[in-house]
Amino acid sequence: WPQYADYVAAERSAREEKQAVAARQYWQEKGQRAPERLRFYGNPGPAGAARTHRVSLPLGRQRSESLRALAATPEFRTISAGLFIEIFPLHATVQSDETFLSLAKAIRGETFAFLQYAIPGASSNEANRENTVLLNFINRQFGAFAGAPMHSDWVHPEHGDAAHSLRVQVHDFDDSGELMLHFDFHCDVFDGAAQ
Repeated sequence: WPQYADYVAAERSAREEKQAVAARQYWQEKGQRAPERLRFYGNPGPAGAARTHRVSLPLGRQRSESLRALAATPEFRTISAGLFIEIFPLHATVQSDETFLSLAKAIRGETFAFLQYAIPGASSNEANRENTVLLNFINRQFGAFAGAPMHSDWVHPEHGDAAHSLRVQVHDFDDSGELMLHFDFHCDVFDGAAQ
């Protein structure tokens, strides 16, 4: 088995490669050009605490199927970013006359740059803290455990990233055909009525 020191040396070397240096520079410059943080209900944003409240919403089988069909169309298929464990920003400005399709076209160009520079090791904690809203689509299902059928239950710890006003988690862990949406509202930003 390779020694851990070999792994560390390989990681260190990979982070100094030309592509990795260019990717880190891209994300740093993108952070400097980031739009002003979203202000929900005029609220300036989280005050440092990390307490969140989760509101779960099953999307329903018909809506889930419609959303999957829409995602498979040429206009939307290219927006899918793939598997990432790191967090990278995707900025979009929504105009007053924006349609869902025109917004998707605007995001498509942003997605191509995203895919070019979203490489392991290029994200940073500082860049992650600049994100007001995080969308996390988890395209993973869990099957039977040791031959026994199972049902997943994502236990929310009532805390999240202190910088994120809203985190939206989307999944179908049980492969039921129905997407589940979890809205994790930062309690400093969204009071009970706003949630």
